[in-house]
Amino acid sequence: MKKVVFLMPGQGAQFAGMGKEICDMYPEVEYVYDLADKVLGTDIKRMCFEGDIDELTRTENTQIAVFLSSVAAFKALDGRYNLEPLCFAGHSLGELTALVCAGSLELESAIRLVRARGIFMQEVSEQFSSKMVAVRNVPLPEIEEQCRTVSVQDYYVAIANYNAPNQIVLTGYKESVDVVVGKLRESGGDEIIVNVKTPFHTKLMEAAAARFADEVVRHDFKHPAYPVMSNVTGHPHNTEDDIADMLVKQITSPVKWIQTMEYLKNLEEDFLVIDMGPKDILKKLALSNEVGVPVFALSHEEDVKTLKQKYLSPKTVVSFISKALGIAVSLKNHNDHHDPLLYEQGVVAPYKRLEAIKATIQQQQDHMTLSDQEEIQELVSTIFEAKKTPMKEREERMAGLMSLVQVRTGEKAFV
Repeated sequence: MKKVVFLMPGQGAQFAGMGKEICDMYPEVEYVYDLADKVLGTDIKRMCFEGDIDELTRTENTQIAVFLSSVAAFKALDGRYNLEPLCFAGHSLGELTALVCAGSLELESAIRLVRARGIFMQEVSEQFSSKMVAVRNVPLPEIEEQCRTVSVQDYYVAIANYNAPNQIVLTGYKESVDVVVGKLRESGGDEIIVNVKTPFHTKLMEAAAARFADEVVRHDFKHPAYPVMSNVTGHPHNTEDDIADMLVKQITSPVKWIQTMEYLKNLEEDFLVIDMGPKDILKKLALSNEVGVPVFALSHEEDVKTLKQKYLSPKTVVSFISKALGIAVSLKNHNDHHDPLLYEQGVVAPYKRLEAIKATIQQQQDHMTLSDQEEIQELVSTIFEAKKTPMKEREERMAGLMSLVQVRTGEKAFV
């Protein structure tokens, strides 16, 4: 099985109704939206599934909507198929998504951070008129020189995203961006208006970055289970200690996506790339950067068919019981009363019973009855209680476990 590089999109991948189809096909991941509604006290799910595009395009709404859609898509895929991640790369906002999927950041913390990030950026953007434009067919040195010249003479304009050799995104004051684009057009360049009106990843976001810095320190980051690329450096985060600082710097620093793609091209691994976004923006950028490996997008029906036929192996019933055993082993013991007898009854005995059920299922050629499933759930719940696992963690782990129950039903595409 090939390893996978997962790409997580940022703002600009939104559309009305995003996320609804995935949740209709894979209802076990709808809890991602339900948790967001509960944590934020707003009807985010309704906005994503039923809201209009104008409401969805506001930065404070777009970021949380794209984030939830990507997380739900990943959890749906991870719940159905055996995946072997090589690394995660998120574009702008997508870096937070990548950290969640790589196990570095709890989903609830990420929901709070993404919402705050969007609000802070939205409020800064309302202070002036700005725009973002993707420029093509102009050498990078000329783009950089024009930005420096115009910023000195007039108003601020800078590069926000180094997306691909033939796609550099500019942002800043609207008039300044227009001046630079006009000069680059004279040199044979053309442009694409980006569906974003906020000067992301420039010094104009310093106020938003300062507020985000105060927010991010309230949340804990763990060492990712897999490498997660930093937009600031174009390389993986070194340790969990630098993640928060880099997320703050990212708000005022250009996204080094070209460098990220170069890093991937230099990996001595056999892998494929999957764009997890509601649109295929990052698939197109990966192809523009000529990563040299198969690239797919979950928003493409044909891509999903190819993934299923050639690369993805469905999880089996044994995967379900193995997941339960993995939960039992990895749970931290929050029970301060170290009673050996209670531990034997509440943890050791249930674990041994899970192992026995697994052996039986394997002997029966991967056949699991409903009573087997219910017993496995009860055994996991018993271990939760014995270890005094926090309720939020119980819900998330049980949701992940139950996503495997339907592995033999429905082979719909993520479209």
